[in-house]
Amino acid sequence: MPGNPGAVDWLAMGPGVLIAGVSAYICIHYFLKLLDRIGMTPFVIDRMLPGTLRLYFAYN
Repeated sequence: MPGNPGAVDWLAMGPGVLIAGVSAYICIHYFLKLLDRIGMTPFVIDRMLPGTLRLYFAYN
């Protein structure tokens, strides 16, 4: 990629940045509500099971 890629059209990029920020905020809000309801146990199991299997197959 040589040189200057050109000017950035900030006016066109603004709505995309705004929508991305709002959607990220909403996603984090509802994810935290989900964690309050179900806790971290499903995520821990989701990470521990593959890790245990990897260790088992790596040393056998």
